[in-house]
Amino acid sequence: MTAHMLKAFVDQPFESRRTIPAPDLEVNEATKKIANAVFEPWEIRRMTQALLGCELIAKASGIPSPTLIAKLRYDTDAIGPAKVDYEIELPDKGLPGWIMTGRTMRPDGYVEFGIRVPFPPERGVSTLRVKATLTWDGGQTEVWRDVEWFSTGLPREPDLSKRK
Repeated sequence: MTAHMLKAFVDQPFESRRTIPAPDLEVNEATKKIANAVFEPWEIRRMTQALLGCELIAKASGIPSPTLIAKLRYDTDAIGPAKVDYEIELPDKGLPGWIMTGRTMRPDGYVEFGIRVPFPPERGVSTLRVKATLTWDGGQTEVWRDVEWFSTGLPREPDLSKRK
């Protein structure tokens, strides 16, 4: 193998017949436009999340109190080992007394929050806010998602079979 390498590099050096492609004018113009651009932190966060394929999946279900599950999907190949931390914001309107009763990591990768609501819960939609913080060597980003919980169960479709 050493003989082949020496022959390739010393005795018969590489001869390039490749040509450098012509510059793409459209790309050059776009690059000039953003060369001195200043991005807001939310723009940088959004671009980072798009590059990493961040998607926060979350849902709340259960009566009379919700169980909320959440999972952040992201491109593990792009950042290597990472840590995800989850938080929730409980509704601040309606009856007081919302509390978190527990937090568990499930084997399927979801984090599960137990929540207790005031009894009886106010009828209608309550919005819980989930935050996932992704931290890796050299960076961090936060992803937020609003999750609706219906205190009387999911909205039911009208029973059309009883209509004449």
